[in-house]
Order: sequence, then structure tokens, then C-alpha cells
Amino acid sequence: MDTLLSLSNDLAGAVERTAPAIVTVHARRRLPSTGIHWRPGVIVTADHTVRAEEDITVTTPDGRALPAVLAGRDPGTDLAVLTVKDAGSATAALGDDAALKVGHLVLALGYGPRVSWGVIGALGPRWRSWRGGEIDQLVRLDLTLYPGFSGGPLVDAGGRVVGLNTSGLARDARLTVPATTVTRVTDELLRTGHVSRGYLGLGMQPVPLPAQPSPSVNMQAQLSAPTDSCRCRKGTRRTRMRARRPAREAVHRRPAASARIRIRRSGMHPAFPRSMRRSPCRAPGAGRPNRRQAPRATPSRRNSCVRTAPRRASHGPRRHPPLCPCA
Repeated sequence: MDTLLSLSNDLAGAVERTAPAIVTVHARRRLPSTGIHWRPGVIVTADHTVRAEEDITVTTPDGRALPAVLAGRDPGTDLAVLTVKDAGSATAALGDDAALKVGHLVLALGYGPRVSWGVIGALGPRWRSWRGGEIDQLVRLDLTLYPGFSGGPLVDAGGRVVGLNTSGLARDARLTVPATTVTRVTDELLRTGHVSRGYLGLGMQPVPLPAQPSPSVNMQAQLSAPTDSCRCRKGTRRTRMRARRPAREAVHRRPAASARIRIRRSGMHPAFPRSMRRSPCRAPGAGRPNRRQAPRATPSRRNSCVRTAPRRASHGPRRHPPLCPCA
């Protein structure tokens, strides 16, 4: 009985230590979201909860309503950064997300404060979201994220913030963006307002080829992409790609990086040096598209980033097409 009481008091103490750094973010209709006072004057929250770019307000734990400015957003990691004046001196005490283990007891906090507790359900290596964001560690939670909890902190048993909770990175999954990723993305958003990622404009799929350990076949080349001039048509086989940095870092993080692509076409193996460009769908200041007003476009052979018009079935409800990963 004493052990349970001690555990209960420790969890309550962790909430009390973290609550002063939790704010309420009013950036959408009806339901607000949660934000973390990451550093003095800087609020971090989940990007999918920020539906407005102007007239954003933040409510501090002491009840003050302060105007906030959207400094930058990154849909790839589902992070948005707000700047607030006179937000107070209480900031989040950051912990070591690398020390997390499966089964660790954790707390998910929302504005109020409100609390949901559970355990770390699964951990994994560095991974990439469906929108291209690179996250340093996969942290899957076995707890309930109630409405408005997205953007709130994940707190360990010692009262330290080890990540930011979100339900916008995966369907039917509760994930946490590690504190290491939040700090890295926040620094870049404060510096440039957006996160630039390079791209080559190639869609590839592995196929077996003789005497090639890991080849791939190019399925589509995007119009005006860096590889458009090398005539990579449908069915062109890429046999080798070399970059000045590792391909994972060069293609997805640094638009100025260069890569040398060797392809196989008509029995020949020409090589084409190419430089990655910034993805055109990651332009700073681009607003969030409206699902109801999304333009209809005819699919193109060379442009894979289009929305197709929904087909009305003869019976049953009308189905709307999903937004493309660049939305």
C-alpha cells in the first residue's frame, strides 16, 4: 500500500513540475490544442492543430491571453513554432529521450492541466513520416490522447519532458516526436521559417536484375525535376547512386547536395551528376489546402503530384480522394 501511495505522489509531483510550462493554443475553431513553453518566448505545438496563421492567441497557466506569431511550421514532423512576448519564465525541463525503454511509465499532459498515463508501447530507430519528415526515434505510446492533447508534452516519471505528443503523424497510432527532433526542427524554423528538404523527382521500386545487389526501376519522373534532363523514363533502371553525403541525408535534408546517378538503358550505363533542389511543395508561407476546394486535375504521366477527381459510384456514398503527401 505504501508503494502505491509513493508512486501516486511521484506522478502527481511530476505533473506539478511540468504544468507551469503548458499553455493553451487557440489556432483553430472550437477545440484548442496544447503547447509547450520550450524556451523563453518560444511555444511548440502540433502543426495539424494550427489551422490559422493570424490572430493566434495563447493562454498561460495563470489565465493570461497573449497574442502569438507563427514563426514557422513543418508538416513533415508535425511541428509548429509560435513566438510569444511576456510568456513567463517557466519553461519545460527537457529529459533524455535516448534513455527511454519499452515499458517505462509516462504521462501525456494537456492544457488545464489534464493527464493521461500509460507506458512506452514500442521503440524503433530513426524513421521518416509520410510527409518526408525525419524523426530521430520511433516512440509509440500505449495510452489515450484525449481531444486537445496533441502538442502536449510526454513526461517521464521524473517530471522531465522527453517529447511532444501528436496524433497527426500516423492513423490510429499515438506517437511522440522526441525532444531531440523537436529541438532540431525548432532551431531551423526560428532561423528560416521552414524546413528545406531536397528531392530528385524520381519514384523508384526495387526489381531483380542480374549481378545487381539492390537495383531499382524508375516508375515516374516529375516534370521540371532535377532528373528531368537525364531522360529517366518509365522503366529506366537505376543501378547506382552516389552522393557526397549519405544518400539518406543528402536527398531528404539538404537541397544543395549533389548526387551522381548511374542508370541502365538500352544496355548502356550512362552517369548523370545532379544536384538536389528544394521540394516545390515545401515553399514557406504556403497555406493549408482546403479539402472541399481542392482543384481537380487530370493525372499526368510525368507529374505525380496531382489530385485526381473523385468518381461518383452508381450507388453508395461519395468518396473524396485523399490529399497528396505534399499537401
